[in-house]
Amino acid sequence: MSIYESYANLLLALHENFHELVLQEYDNFHDFNQKLWENGLNEKLKGKILYLPHTPEKNRGKIIIRPSYKVYESNKYGKFSIEYRSYSGKVAKNIYDKVKKSIHDIQTSKSNEQEKLEKLKELKMCKGNGEFWDARKSIFDFYLDAGTRYRTLYRGDATHYNLFNDLKNYSNYINCLRVWRGDNIFNSLKSEDEKDALITLSWLMFEQDINYGRPSFQQSTHFKKGNNSSHRSRDMIMGFVNMLFSDEELYNNYPFWKKEYGTKISPHFGKGGYKNLDAKYKKYFDEYNNEKKYGDTVSIMNNDGYSAKFKELVSRANQSPYFNDLTI
Repeated sequence: MSIYESYANLLLALHENFHELVLQEYDNFHDFNQKLWENGLNEKLKGKILYLPHTPEKNRGKIIIRPSYKVYESNKYGKFSIEYRSYSGKVAKNIYDKVKKSIHDIQTSKSNEQEKLEKLKELKMCKGNGEFWDARKSIFDFYLDAGTRYRTLYRGDATHYNLFNDLKNYSNYINCLRVWRGDNIFNSLKSEDEKDALITLSWLMFEQDINYGRPSFQQSTHFKKGNNSSHRSRDMIMGFVNMLFSDEELYNNYPFWKKEYGTKISPHFGKGGYKNLDAKYKKYFDEYNNEKKYGDTVSIMNNDGYSAKFKELVSRANQSPYFNDLTI
């Protein structure tokens, strides 16, 4: 079993046991009956969940409860945990805001009324109840809490930028490639710092495979299998890792970064998208589109068994609450 299959098993269990919980609102933490909720849990999860109160984006007068599950214990930096968020996270709010902006931009454009109507229709599905295409994106959203490691070493969270620095400081390309392939190499590592960094890498790669891809509940990405592409979603991260270890100067001068308060957070491909990215950068990503070399390495969503499980859970769930009152 690859590490990504084991991660998928955990995420599926967290979703099945806690999807309803993270969407419930409480006046205060004491209103949440933890004992009653624990009684209904999967046996593998009982006694292993930390319940975290959080103020929701939609209703500042209430609290929601998110489950946190320990996935690793760092000898230096403490507990690494997965916090299951689903629609209660910032990703869901950002997706909703993006759709709302699209509606506004279409309605206020200079297009004629018929053209506006056609563009607005494209935001919704034709089948079923006609919900918005993006209404179930982020359904499996989670957050990796990497203990105190990144706050201590890089004064921030386990962002892509901080992770890449961590990998450069403590690991190497070959071990990153093995993690990208799904190999469980962690117990064979002699360096605790390298183990911490590669475990972080594995979870951020898994997050990429879960939340970006071809199905309608995933966000769009260039890196997906099909249409003469052998890519998997986590190739986006692996491409930057490849660039980092192959040509550090080129990586350091890479121009497209999402920033918060002037600090680099995560890379992107600019307004023109990946197809318009300069070839000197592209080659580090296109490397993994080689079927002969990497065809046996697949995204979890290209594993038929797991893909079916995730899609079945999506079909049983409701859309994001943010979209319940959104109309055109």
